[in-house]
Amino acid sequence: MNTTANKSINAKKASAEHLFNQGLAVLKLGNLTASIKLLTSAVELSPKYSKAYLYRGIAKAKIDYSEAIKDFTIAIELYPEYAMAYNCRAAARSKLGDHKGAIEDVTKAIELKPRYASAYYGFGMIKMKLKYYIDAIEYFTKAIELKPRHASSYCQRGLARMGLEKHLDAIDDFTKALDINSGCVEAYYNRAIAREKAGYFMGALEDYKKASKLNPWKYADAYQNAQRMYTSDSLTNELLTDSESVVRPCRPLDNSDVGIEPRNTYRNNDNLDGGRNCYVIRDSGSQFGSMPSYDDYGEESGPDGSD
Repeated sequence: MNTTANKSINAKKASAEHLFNQGLAVLKLGNLTASIKLLTSAVELSPKYSKAYLYRGIAKAKIDYSEAIKDFTIAIELYPEYAMAYNCRAAARSKLGDHKGAIEDVTKAIELKPRYASAYYGFGMIKMKLKYYIDAIEYFTKAIELKPRHASSYCQRGLARMGLEKHLDAIDDFTKALDINSGCVEAYYNRAIAREKAGYFMGALEDYKKASKLNPWKYADAYQNAQRMYTSDSLTNELLTDSESVVRPCRPLDNSDVGIEPRNTYRNNDNLDGGRNCYVIRDSGSQFGSMPSYDDYGEESGPDGSD
């Protein structure tokens, strides 16, 4: 091959890598359309660029799981030892209800990379979807051992423990998640539910208020639960137990408590599930409710550049 041809190939690879880096940067910023366009340009220049297919699949997974699976499969065909691609395909397959295929993929990811924390996390998420909470706890615990600062693993293990009605253990996990990521709204919300079920009503009230203040639109039910608790006999009884004086939580919430009041927020407790509860357990942005976040996929384990 002559020097001119080599220069042309190297130029294409350099351009493909530049496009890949741009696509990855905008993916991290959440601009899916721009990311997909840039990564598509990268694979057009370098058709064997497995990493570009992988991350295009991650972007597509936010839009269409079936299309994402196609890209993950191409990445695996180009690089059969691509643990991260197997893990991502497992997540997408799980969302489409293909639990058998998802388990095969995540098992392969762990086989290829035995200390791959995100694969254990992914396996835990599949078990959560199947409501195998004991198994899920085992996998999340392994993920935490390998990656102790992964807030999502603590949050999901807390949800699994709630599924087993181990509310005190769940509270501990949500608290650890918040120690790592103080802005994790789902952890505040789910800790509020766990605290209320465990009888810690004042703590539950504060967590409901915090979740609603951080995200009043998504967590309108947190606002509703906080409203309900202000007139709750259980909260009054806890205050009576903890204090010699009678203090009644009679002041209703206002916008200073929880930020902007959500639209369609109930003002009457009778609208809240018979005037008692309004629980909607939330996950931390993984395939239990949606695809995993960018960080949940774990570190790159494939080729560093275009092939």
